[in-house]
Amino acid sequence: MAGNRGSCRILSDATSTMTLQSRYKVCLNEKLGEGGFAKLYKGLDLHEAKQVAVKIFNEPDSEKECPVLLGRLRQSVDVMEKINQASGKGLADEALKPSPSHRRASFSTQVLKASLTKDLSGVAEESEVQRLFESIDLTKCFVQLLGYSHNCFGSPDLDTEIDRMFIVTELGQDSLAEYLDKKRSLGQMLSVEELRYLHWSLVAMVSGLHMAGFVHFDIKPDNIIKVGGEWKLIDFDGAVETQSKVDIRDLLVTPIYMAPEVARALQEGGQACTSFQASRKMDVWSVGICALEAIFLSPVLDPWFQEWGGDAGAGSGFYRWLADYETEHIISGDMEDALRDMHQELPGMLRDMLVKDPEGRAGLDDCIMHPWFRPIRQQLVEAAGLRVHRSEPPPRRRSLLGTSLKQMSEGAASAKGKACAVM
Repeated sequence: MAGNRGSCRILSDATSTMTLQSRYKVCLNEKLGEGGFAKLYKGLDLHEAKQVAVKIFNEPDSEKECPVLLGRLRQSVDVMEKINQASGKGLADEALKPSPSHRRASFSTQVLKASLTKDLSGVAEESEVQRLFESIDLTKCFVQLLGYSHNCFGSPDLDTEIDRMFIVTELGQDSLAEYLDKKRSLGQMLSVEELRYLHWSLVAMVSGLHMAGFVHFDIKPDNIIKVGGEWKLIDFDGAVETQSKVDIRDLLVTPIYMAPEVARALQEGGQACTSFQASRKMDVWSVGICALEAIFLSPVLDPWFQEWGGDAGAGSGFYRWLADYETEHIISGDMEDALRDMHQELPGMLRDMLVKDPEGRAGLDDCIMHPWFRPIRQQLVEAAGLRVHRSEPPPRRRSLLGTSLKQMSEGAASAKGKACAVM
């Protein structure tokens, strides 16, 4: 990667545009966002005449940083290609069976199918449930990969023309964080129906990621964007294969959304432990925190993070509190009462998702089959041409969350937690 260092083209706002691979025209004065490793710009696909998002990785500060950035590029491309390939096969595909494990997985297609069959007992034949499974497509839950810098063999690598690495994806509108900021500034709380569909969107997209065998680690409103009316998951730089060993020095997390066991691993990392095992249950916690944020229009753990010196790192009071499995449950007291006032099933689902000890935390198949989501399951069944008896009045019908899992919700609250690269 050092071979073209002398010919590096400086990317700055002074150069208003540049074209990548003779196809993607990038507007360098239209920066959409910036992270620790890259900047995101608005671009134009000249072949398709449509707007795109172009993530250009920063120029490495040293030769040691080159393989780090290259690793993040290759990881992002690998994960995005695999999740779209896996989720496109459908829930009924036998290839999506989870790897054998002695621990309860976050998402199991077998458990989900058995639960759904039971849920429809007396209403639909098993063959019809199979047809429902085959109709569900999770590919719409992820931002689509359109292009990336590569070498002469087509593998993700440095683009020698600009001496940088980049990824091109479809362009979103607001992130969930931005959308929730707007809702809060207008003083508009989400209705029960809107919350239900937003929560379902979060659970569905992460289920698709887990089906492909990955853990995201940094699920938060900033990493969820709306594309054509659908909420989609982005930013897979830090995603890893489930059950793999994660070096804490390479971990990218946002403290107010990270799972308690991650906080515990970071604390232990200051002593002897330098790695821990990636678990899908870690993403379940993050989804639960995002769901809470949608309800209260504010990052629920941010006050504790600020008060207990979360910026001080793993030794702070916030990390110690989060890593302590014996503290009072987040969903308790006034918060639990407020949630129950909104809907009787809501606090139960969130309590199950936000158990600090991962052994007691719900899996995503448990969440999908929770009574809170019964109206959505009924709509999915009807979209597949089945008939069900309703146990509660249906929500006001909009466009159906059917075979493409189209997101019908409108957003929730603000989430501006600082992404923290733990070194």
